[in-house]
Amino acid sequence: MTTISAVYEGGVFRPTEKFDLAEGDVVDLTVSKPAPPPAEPMTMDEWSRRIAAAKSIQEWADLANTCPDEDPEFDVIKAINESRRLTGFRMVDPGFEGAE
Repeated sequence: MTTISAVYEGGVFRPTEKFDLAEGDVVDLTVSKPAPPPAEPMTMDEWSRRIAAAKSIQEWADLANTCPDEDPEFDVIKAINESRRLTGFRMVDPGFEGAE
């Protein structure tokens, strides 16, 4: 089985490249549209503008899940632990016995 690209024009599929078939050969076609090219990634400035302009919690959450990753090496757990180390502040764990 071979996959080829074709253009649909005037009710006929026209291959976009030469294909080794004899005149009158019968073939089976499976038609699917190619996936659209990926959108340009959003800049942090554009993302921040859209977050600030969000009109609903759902819109905000959808945008929050698409935040451009400016620092893929950033580790939020390490950052929280460093903050704890520097400030001495530690959030109370409500599931911890003795927490009130």
